[in-house]
Amino acid sequence: MSQASSDFRNRVRANKTVWAAGAYDAMSAKMIEAAGFDALLTSGFGVAASFLGQPDAELYTMSENLTVVRNVTNAVTIPVIADIDTGYGNAINVMRTVREFEAANASAHRPKRAEGAQEAGAR
Repeated sequence: MSQASSDFRNRVRANKTVWAAGAYDAMSAKMIEAAGFDALLTSGFGVAASFLGQPDAELYTMSENLTVVRNVTNAVTIPVIADIDTGYGNAINVMRTVREFEAANASAHRPKRAEGAQEAGAR
């Protein structure tokens, strides 16, 4: 684990602020790093808009998103928080998605709650 990832993990665990900005490709990630942010996060809308010219309506696939995240992590040294949408399917798909994004060196991921999903304990 890099020093930046270790520092990121420690700050998150200590409930400290991590200043991050949204990236949609490797170039925007390099600009965020040059601006001095602690971390960056990939933006589902940004990826959809720059990759497909479409809104974030779950039109891009896990492998397309993974390609963008892999390019971003290869371009910068700061931690990358990956938007993994809803995990791209059922629980098995979510497990695979998490493994793939970890292998792409994402320091963290942020899933989106599936449409219609209930809060825990909600009736």
